Amino acid sequence: RRIIGILCMPLQCTILQLFLNIFFRSSDPPSFVKKVENTTAVLGSAVKLQGSLKGSAPIVVKWLKDSEILRDDDPNVTTSFENNVTVLAIANVAIPHGGKYTCQAENEAGQQKSITLTIILLFKIPEPAKIVDKAPSISVTAGDSATLECTVSGSPDLKVKWLRDGKEMTTSRKYKISFKENVACLKILSAERGDSSEYTVEVSNKVGKDRSDKIIPPTFTKSLKKVDSNVGASVQMDCKVSGSQPMTVSWFKEGKEITPGEKYQIEFRESTATLKISHLETSDAGVFTCRATNAAGHSETSGTVSVKG
Repeated sequence: RRIIGILCMPLQCTILQLFLNIFFRSSDPPSFVKKVENTTAVLGSAVKLQGSLKGSAPIVVKWLKDSEILRDDDPNVTTSFENNVTVLAIANVAIPHGGKYTCQAENEAGQQKSITLTIILLFKIPEPAKIVDKAPSISVTAGDSATLECTVSGSPDLKVKWLRDGKEMTTSRKYKISFKENVACLKILSAERGDSSEYTVEVSNKVGKDRSDKIIPPTFTKSLKKVDSNVGASVQMDCKVSGSQPMTVSWFKEGKEITPGEKYQIEFRESTATLKISHLETSDAGVFTCRATNAAGHSETSGTVSVKG
């Protein structure tokens, strides 16, 4: 009986093994390791659709829109594939850009293999820049810091400016300006008497602009109601009004302005207007009107007083 064997030196065996591993190594088909969900874009804004790939090189990537090869005649649309990351970028989203985008990746893995990534690009109606919550007036002690914050809303990109007496401010050793998570912030690091002033925040985007010093006309958030009472008693009528200050409030009976005195007490505090009528007589019955006025206009609310003998 004869035994046939193959003998080799350790170094020769190692080289042979490496050669066999390289020669017979199988290719890995492409696969997406990072996928992107359906994307919502604002008209006029920029958007990126991307996915991360793995698999044996070389990988060929193609983008399709609505099942057709993406055309390269739109300067707003660019594609790239670097470091196994494929990107489709739209610099200025327009209505024709909406649709179903598919990324197709192929390589040689024994036989041709391919995988696709589908993203649907939706549209969102752009919202104009708006100030949601204004910074209130504050008082601080000289030498302390003072912070003014204002919440804003609107579609990107939002741009914020702070103004002092109408002049734009910038970050400096004395002032720190920031804008994060839709909150505009102005911080005076060490307040002095000279810092007492009117500060205004302005926010803008491509579809609108808003300022914190914009005058809002009066609006009654609580109207006057009918009041029933008896001769000799007292009644109180009240209503609430919102709007920019300074604001004045006037009261009228049957269209004639009421003068405050022993009979009528008038008060306007914390957005609530109050009229108190003392020692009721039958002649006090009628329609009473509260009028709120500021630089942007005026608003009225009316209620009836009924007096039983």
